[in-house]
Amino acid sequence: MVGLVFTYQDKLFRKRPRYRLKGGALYFAILVLLLLSVLSSFFILLERLWNEEDVQYMKNVELNDRIESAAEWLHAAPSLVQPGETKELTLFEDSVLVEIGVRCWGMLRIANYRTQWHRMEKKYTELLAAEDEPTYALYLTDENKYLSLVGQSSLVGNCKLPHLGIRSGNIRGRTFEGEKLVDGTVSPSDTQLPALSEHFQDFAAAYLNGDFTKQDSVIALSKVERNGLHQFSFHHKTCVINCGGSAYLDNVQLEGNAVVLARDTLVVSPGAQLKNTILIARVIRVEDKVTGRFQAFATKEITVGKDCRLNYPSFLVCLNNRKPGKITLGKNSTVIGGIALNGKNQEHKNNLLFLDEDDHLAGTVYVNGDVHFTGRIDGRLYCNRFIIDTPRAFYENIIVDGIIDNTSTPALFGSFSVSDQPFQLKQIAICQ
Repeated sequence: MVGLVFTYQDKLFRKRPRYRLKGGALYFAILVLLLLSVLSSFFILLERLWNEEDVQYMKNVELNDRIESAAEWLHAAPSLVQPGETKELTLFEDSVLVEIGVRCWGMLRIANYRTQWHRMEKKYTELLAAEDEPTYALYLTDENKYLSLVGQSSLVGNCKLPHLGIRSGNIRGRTFEGEKLVDGTVSPSDTQLPALSEHFQDFAAAYLNGDFTKQDSVIALSKVERNGLHQFSFHHKTCVINCGGSAYLDNVQLEGNAVVLARDTLVVSPGAQLKNTILIARVIRVEDKVTGRFQAFATKEITVGKDCRLNYPSFLVCLNNRKPGKITLGKNSTVIGGIALNGKNQEHKNNLLFLDEDDHLAGTVYVNGDVHFTGRIDGRLYCNRFIIDTPRAFYENIIVDGIIDNTSTPALFGSFSVSDQPFQLKQIAICQ
């Protein structure tokens, strides 16, 4: 009986399943848990990075929108920040500031924009031209004389003319050959031109007087001539290339934020490659067949040779203080940008702009004095008197084969404003 009992129990014991967990399985489970933890942490971190990237992308878009909005605001309201000023403005309700700084760059303006969110910063710099409103094809001061047109002369756009008006003229047997004397409205002019902004004159005078600022870095011309292309960023200091008394620019390449300064005479040869630079001297001479893009400021005289092309935006500016100034263009030369000839004393009416055959100007032309005009102006002209001086006779207020068209410039074209308070600003270029 005892044997039977043990046998039965033994059978029960043998039939009982044996479940044993090996040590390697435990390690495997721990490894799986670790991997799952790492993967979970990775996905959580990745989601966070995606969120941060989305936030940064959205903030980057917002900063760009702020700068674009600030630029549009300044374009529409130039008095918002005057040249020489820096202001911090709030555009939206989030109280994020946009810093706007404006300074003169010859006849143009440079606007710097800056905004920031935490460590993210955006900067933007543009070159601007100012425009007046309204604009006239011709503003001729009233000196109690008629304006006479001869040959293929044409005035397209609104004009301000002497109260005696405009008529067909006669010179050397020729009369007016067109259909309409003026294609636009005519209103009476004043005895004086609108005053030209003094910002332009003060800009050049400061450099000629040696009044450099902390924003200028002065180097000698010899350092420039030894090297090749020089590109000067508008985000850095202005490079003032001091030429001493006189200089002859040949085989030099200058681009951007640079001023070439000479106390006496500066000569530009066809071998010089100038782009968006400024020249300042007492006398500036541009030789024949020069091509470039620059602003030339002189206090006595500017001479441009034959077959020259000064591309947009180029400006010729003669601002005299004592003696009359003169700007002369040779045959078949083009200036796209503008011309200004002015003085601060009563002798300014002896200033002279001489345009030869087939000359072409585009932009604003302001001459507080006389104009010898036989070419074409796409834009507007302010002057006191037209003259033609021949060996046989001297003619006043007569235009022979001259065309002034204020409707032919593109909508985005910008020149310079005569007054200190322009109507709007137009972007010329984004500065690097």
